[in-house]
Amino acid sequence: MKAKTLNGKSIEEIAAAVDASMADGFEPTLAIVFISIKQDRKAICEILHNEAIDIIRDKELPEADAMLIFSCIGRQSSLGPLLSSELEGLDGTWNKPMAGFLSLGEFEKLDDSRPELHGTTVSWVALKEKN
Repeated sequence: MKAKTLNGKSIEEIAAAVDASMADGFEPTLAIVFISIKQDRKAICEILHNEAIDIIRDKELPEADAMLIFSCIGRQSSLGPLLSSELEGLDGTWNKPMAGFLSLGEFEKLDDSRPELHGTTVSWVALKEKN
């Protein structure tokens, strides 16, 4: 699996970032979108749909028995009270028991490349017991 992170402060910058990321033959099929209240959600979804990129929220949510949430402590200073709104939104969407913690320094390794360090990220994990 290959993944790329795209950033933009305007619809034009996001559209340019999508085009630039695909210039080397990269063909994304799924997007997880994190946007601020100030950004135009409809326009961002339209850009991704025009490139045949599904958005994770457009899909049916998987069943879950519980949620784990890992959130960078840096998001607290960036988002302030919106962090609580995010948790309330997760609770309203999933309506399942939740637990988690604030972290400091998140990382990922999606393929054979070296692990990368990220900051101000959040991960939500849906847990489902096998039958």
